[in-house]
Amino acid sequence: MCFNDTISIMAFIFGITVSIIYLSLNKSNKSLVKNNTYAGIILFVISLMQLNEFLLWRNPKSYLYNMLIMLTLFIQLSAYYVVLHEEIYSLILYIIISLITLFILFVSKKSFDASSTCNFGCRLNWDVITKFKQKYLPLYFLYGVIYIIMSLMVVYNVFSIEVFISFTVLSLLCYIYDWYKNGFGRFTFGSFWCFMCVALSFVLLKDAF
Repeated sequence: MCFNDTISIMAFIFGITVSIIYLSLNKSNKSLVKNNTYAGIILFVISLMQLNEFLLWRNPKSYLYNMLIMLTLFIQLSAYYVVLHEEIYSLILYIIISLITLFILFVSKKSFDASSTCNFGCRLNWDVITKFKQKYLPLYFLYGVIYIIMSLMVVYNVFSIEVFISFTVLSLLCYIYDWYKNGFGRFTFGSFWCFMCVALSFVLLKDAF
């Protein structure tokens, strides 16, 4: 996630604008992107998280906005499945993560506080994810593993090998930095989306122009 509501909404506007322009141009020099339609869609759904976070910055205790975190993640994973639908394993992973999402929505209580705290690097604490991890650690771990696998496979299938390697390295650096700042196991989960929204926007801009 980004550092405050202003940066979150700016990242959202930037990502959405780039994705719409990229899809409208419908062209690619093929050096960074293998499938420009899928690339534009992936950036669009990743950018949606920044709008969600803007709303959370404004009202961190909102049950609706906290639940939208899970809905946005599900929309993103649904887009991933569309990209990977020809692979049989993707259907299995999608079914599993859909069931976990439904379980989270079913068991979540109507009491959240995603308030920012500088103990977590001055970023939002996704309370719905934090509480899920505390109560259902094995399912949380399974959800995370599936998300990582699907993310890596999407990047590998849609973007060039250079982007895939850069994406993987940047993701690892995000985790390492947050663990260094906040302690092992206290990663502020949403940091990934802010960085990816901006990074993928620049990738698509470079590919198109």
